[in-house]
Amino acid sequence: MYGHRKRISLPSLTHTMIKRIFKEKRTKVFNRKVRKGLRKAHKEKGLKARKAESMVQSTMNQNGR
Repeated sequence: MYGHRKRISLPSLTHTMIKRIFKEKRTKVFNRKVRKGLRKAHKEKGLKARKAESMVQSTMNQNGR
């Protein structure tokens, strides 16, 4: 499952931020959106991964971050 991890350039900072926010808020919609964004970022590399990452960031901002 994690065999192709090296190809993906997602900064670890986003993951720690997401984990921290998961602890803070556990609303279903929010979790679904972040999971969707993470899935996109894992699937696709480069530009699309960055776009998905920014989607996750904007979701965080909507949730009163």
